Amino acid sequence: FTKGLLILRTKQGRTVARMPLGGGRGVILPGAKVNLMSVLTRQLPPGDYVARAIVNYGGNRPVVAETEFSVQEAQLTTKETLEKEMARFLVEPQNLEIELRPGSFKSNVIKVVNRGKETIKLRGYVLPLVFDIYGNILPESEREEKFPWVEVKPSVFTLKPGQTRRVRLMMKPPRSAKGGYYADVIFKSEGESAHSEMGSSLLIFVGDKKKASKKGALKLKTLDVQKNSVGMDFLFLNEGTIHLNAKVEVVLNRLHPQVILEDGRIIPPKTEKLTVATLSGENPILPGTKRIFSFMVPMSLEPGEYEILARVDYGGDEPSVVKTKFTVVGGANHEK
Repeated sequence: FTKGLLILRTKQGRTVARMPLGGGRGVILPGAKVNLMSVLTRQLPPGDYVARAIVNYGGNRPVVAETEFSVQEAQLTTKETLEKEMARFLVEPQNLEIELRPGSFKSNVIKVVNRGKETIKLRGYVLPLVFDIYGNILPESEREEKFPWVEVKPSVFTLKPGQTRRVRLMMKPPRSAKGGYYADVIFKSEGESAHSEMGSSLLIFVGDKKKASKKGALKLKTLDVQKNSVGMDFLFLNEGTIHLNAKVEVVLNRLHPQVILEDGRIIPPKTEKLTVATLSGENPILPGTKRIFSFMVPMSLEPGEYEILARVDYGGDEPSVVKTKFTVVGGANHEK
């Protein structure tokens, strides 16, 4: 399954458009190829632009590709006018968890593999790892320029088709460092106007990891009952000192009240479980940050009383739980 986003920016870094790419795809079988397309409905002023395609396919990191193009008074010109295979390479592992002591030195190795048919030149560098509220890695332009105490060696190298390169990460946190630190090691192809990038996320804890605090809080942000569906957004906050990997379970119940029949018999209240949905976050939730988990249940609710039970397991002493009751009256919902 894929979900794409196309971002158009000026050469100076200003975003001029963000639009879906491909509109979503069904199952893509191994070895198959699909075309992801997008249509810009408004005219761009003359100038030089960069198109950045971000495709999420269910892994920890999206596939990213960029190309440059120019808009002139009466025509559009690109620097890549022919169909051409972009640099295909793999970085392993995609996530690397490391424990360090303040002021100490440590090195780790990651592998970069050229899976394409052409020799490629790659440049490696390190930025802070930052996610948006939906768990997507932020664009480079929205992050700080560098991560101060992690270095990539070698930072520039070439790979022949099928070749693997072991790249060393040199880490030395300051003596004052304490707690969780998160770095994004990025490898970007060079030498062409169109390039691709992959990377590895460094999840670093400075100090005694056993003393790290794992704590989170969950709340229902929005509830939207439509004619044929129920939408729910839950907001989770990492209140601890280390990253968390969350798994969310949501239960939707119908609450049937007690009924007294004409002959005096009493039918006790009961709870009817309508559906159970689960969702696991692909990327960790960093300390002090929030993450939204969205659910859409394709179900038409009859007028009556309902209950939502949501639970987040994140590795703490106990899960975060939220319970919300609401009433459906003629298709509208009223939270309690």
